[in-house]
Amino acid sequence: MVAIATGQRFAEVWTEKYRWLFPHYLTLGVIGFALAVSYALLGFIGMGVFFVPVLMQRLVVRQYTERTRVSVERLRDAYRVIRASEERFRSLVQNAPGVVAVVDPSGAFHYASAPDLEGEGPIEEGGPCRMADVVHPDDLPRVLSVIAEAATCPQGEMRLELRMRRADGAWREFEAIVSNLLDNEAVGGIVLNAHDVTERKGLEDQLRYEAFHDALTGLPNRVLFTDRLGQAVARAKRSQQGLGVLFLDLDRFKYINDSLGHEVGDDLLREIGRRMPEAARSADTVARFGGDEFVVLVEDIGSVGEAVSVADRILTAIREPVALHGRSHVVTASIGIAFGMGSRDGQDLIKEADAALYRAKARGRARYAIFDDSRDHYPVDRLDLESDLHQALQRDELRVFYQPEMDLQSGRVCGFEALVRWAHPRRGLISPADFIPLAEVSGEIVPIGQWVLEEACRQATAWQGVLGDDPLSMSVNLSAPEFREPDLLIRVAETIERWDLPAGRLRLELTESVLMDDDPALHALLANLKQLGVQMAIDDFGTGYSSLSYLKRMPVDALKIDRSFVADLGRDPRQASIIEAVVRMARALGMVVIAEGIEEREQLSFLTRVGCESGQGFLFARPLAAAAIPEAVRALNRGQLSKAG
Repeated sequence: MVAIATGQRFAEVWTEKYRWLFPHYLTLGVIGFALAVSYALLGFIGMGVFFVPVLMQRLVVRQYTERTRVSVERLRDAYRVIRASEERFRSLVQNAPGVVAVVDPSGAFHYASAPDLEGEGPIEEGGPCRMADVVHPDDLPRVLSVIAEAATCPQGEMRLELRMRRADGAWREFEAIVSNLLDNEAVGGIVLNAHDVTERKGLEDQLRYEAFHDALTGLPNRVLFTDRLGQAVARAKRSQQGLGVLFLDLDRFKYINDSLGHEVGDDLLREIGRRMPEAARSADTVARFGGDEFVVLVEDIGSVGEAVSVADRILTAIREPVALHGRSHVVTASIGIAFGMGSRDGQDLIKEADAALYRAKARGRARYAIFDDSRDHYPVDRLDLESDLHQALQRDELRVFYQPEMDLQSGRVCGFEALVRWAHPRRGLISPADFIPLAEVSGEIVPIGQWVLEEACRQATAWQGVLGDDPLSMSVNLSAPEFREPDLLIRVAETIERWDLPAGRLRLELTESVLMDDDPALHALLANLKQLGVQMAIDDFGTGYSSLSYLKRMPVDALKIDRSFVADLGRDPRQASIIEAVVRMARALGMVVIAEGIEEREQLSFLTRVGCESGQGFLFARPLAAAAIPEAVRALNRGQLSKAG
């Protein structure tokens, strides 16, 4: 029974468990034989003499038999416990979230708990699975090398990453700990404990991608661009090749965001992010820096002209109409270009391209500008200037100067143009050409514009009766972002009411670029301002893209001829013809013509002769502080042009 229960051979059980009983059974046999002889010779008396020893022997045999039975039961219970433990361990290993394998130093499997890998179940010694069936061919040499190395390090552990194939043929990423248990009699092999990290690896790859790419456009972000720029600079130093940085900013993007919504703005950014790489060279890096700013890294170029070619293609691609909110829109961009050879620093190139972009914006947008050290060194510190501008209003650093406007027919002052200046505490008086573009980009233009409107209306009211009885107009420039503010009409109405200024004496000037957007909301705003009684004028006329069809539909009272046309009078006959044509056109449309930049008496004579109603310029007076205006007006009204400014 013991042999059956334990699975041992009968001879082994006999030798181990019952060899010690043999003498007792031999003695019992001898006693039995003696009892039989005694009975035959002496009868019952002789048999009784031997009965007592025989009985005692029987008791001894019975005692040992009982002990043997108890030992067998204990052995059977111990075997059941061991068997259950083995089954539990096997079940735990086979159902563990990973792979546990035992291999020899050559990589041959002795065991593997991998029912989800190549094969149908756990691999026993001599089973069908080979290392090459499971491990990716590219990883196999490295895995075998690690196993061989682990075999030389008793009780040592090593880590490795590998790919293993599932039964469905899919490759999975694993991290494995390789342990040398060759000296362990219970194992006698090298143990690989591998865990599936495919999902974790995928998440890490995704996080790594997101860390270096823009979530909206999928383009490289600032971090990745800076890294690539650093590598490009290092390559340029070795090869002495040139590289260029293009800094791009979308024109009027804030208007799209504010008027059509941020979702439409995001759609536009995605479209721009798609067009720019197509327009650039395949080797160029196009990245989004943030907001509506993009940068392009142009490598291996011999001159700035190659960077200009890339910029031209990008500007052309962006100008293609794009459908936004069910309507077709034309979007433009401005680009600053910086070029360097060999040992240029990457961050300097970015700053220079940003400075050139600033100048492109100041020149009217929808164009590129190449960094010029003699012209762009000042705006390189745009961040400092922008930070100072943000606090300029709170620090009372802005000033309004007033340039008189003359009635060219009567020779008397008929109005003023309010011009803002920035009295910077360190840089001195800064021209609006140097900070207004920055204010438009940063969003500071709206509060600055409102402050100028308040000051101009307050001053116009203060001058009533002081400068004579003539109704003097006050012109205030409004930028494109200001015209797109939804509360502009309300703010204008409240301002003129607050300062008790007749609406007809306020003239709001807008640039031609505002008219390029055929927006019904803009038409309605201009019509409402006109209904309020405010005059409207187109500033710098002739430098933009306005057409007769726009002029006919817009409720505009005056055209201001740009100073560039006036400056060439007497030197370029074509300019005189253009001004005459503008005056005739304005009369046909019922508009007044105002000439800017009059600096010579010959210019004044020509403008008066062709019928230009009003003008302003240094010939009459420079922009003056409010305190100097009364004396200047008196001098101008007496015809003393040289003493006015």
